[in-house]
Amino acid sequence: MNSRNKMVLLICPLFLISTLLSMGQSSFFSSGGAHTLALADNGTMFEGISSIYTNPAGLATINDFALDVGYNRRYNLEALSTVSLGGAKKIGASVFGVSVAQFGSSLYSESKAGLSYARKLFDNLNIGAGFNMLRYSIDQYGDTNVFTFEMGVQSKISNKLYLGVYVFSPAVASIVEDREIPTRYAMGLKYVASSKADIYVDISKTINRDPEFKLAVDYKLIDQFSVRFGGNITQERLNFGPAYMMKNGVGIFTGYSFDNRLGHSAGISLSYAR
Repeated sequence: MNSRNKMVLLICPLFLISTLLSMGQSSFFSSGGAHTLALADNGTMFEGISSIYTNPAGLATINDFALDVGYNRRYNLEALSTVSLGGAKKIGASVFGVSVAQFGSSLYSESKAGLSYARKLFDNLNIGAGFNMLRYSIDQYGDTNVFTFEMGVQSKISNKLYLGVYVFSPAVASIVEDREIPTRYAMGLKYVASSKADIYVDISKTINRDPEFKLAVDYKLIDQFSVRFGGNITQERLNFGPAYMMKNGVGIFTGYSFDNRLGHSAGISLSYAR
């Protein structure tokens, strides 16, 4: 491949990545495969292993051990694909987790490796935190490593209403001069409408970007099968995905979204919990 063609291949994904960032969509906010995709990124009130990507406080609900692997292909472009893997183990009253995520291609990529900790302080309060290493790689330009952290809480307000708060990279962390890791704040609610339906509402704000308003529903058709759907009202994006939980603890999840401006995305996740 000559240098001109290689430069074209580099510029195209970088342009798309810049577009996503301008919309507040850092790749690190889309880890988790179908979990985040089907529920329109309403992750502040996730529980169990899926919360390792969106709010570590949710890990406190793990009873013993859990594992998750996910894949998200945004806008049907391989260069905008994210692969994520997370595992967590309860030790005493605490839960410890490890996660990795890889986004991009050989020309441009971002990766994240994280250590998480969660604990149930009271019957109605979970706390969690994570320490992350972020790596940015551009072909022929080298790599940059950045360290940052995240934290979150989840609280049971009543038997039907739950509240979560999450912040990613609250301290200034620079990638290069004049380019910083985007700080992101989120607040989410989960409302248990019935024995079959959970309603999620999320409001997130990335620094220097407009707030995002998201709504989703997880509806259980039968004991082991549910349908999840929702949308990002700010970005005019619709999301959908079925979920199947086997009795042996294995879960199969799929997700799909349609963005009115950029097209469709698809994701899949496999999980195990005991």
